[in-house]
Amino acid sequence: MRFDYQKVPIPARPQAPWIPYPLIKIRLSHKERYIQLDALVDSGAAASLFHASIAQDLSIDLKTGLKHQFFGISGHAIDAYFHEINLQVVGLNKPIKVAVAFTESPGISALLGQADFFQHHQIKFERYKERMDIEPAKKN
Repeated sequence: MRFDYQKVPIPARPQAPWIPYPLIKIRLSHKERYIQLDALVDSGAAASLFHASIAQDLSIDLKTGLKHQFFGISGHAIDAYFHEINLQVVGLNKPIKVAVAFTESPGISALLGQADFFQHHQIKFERYKERMDIEPAKKN
């Protein structure tokens, strides 16, 4: 399935106030709760990472998950907690069961990363065309 990049405002860049990002609409579910949101398809992220408020919306007790520290570009550690959820790309047929991390770090909203999302999907970025193709990975 083809997804166009979404243009996001960057007020600090007056020479280019909008920048295209590989954002897609996803649906996360846990037990009887679900939430639909935009997430950044991030080939540089080791694992999918979401803000703690999303865990709260899904009735997940954040700190009962497996604790892990992530290090970003700043070099500072952030604590995150892994929980198993169902994740579905809106427009694709089937959700996948994955362990994703949730953090209270204010700089994180929704990132789809290598260890879970990329493991289950074939992704082709075409930045120069401002689009990407995402398909379920074919298992051998």
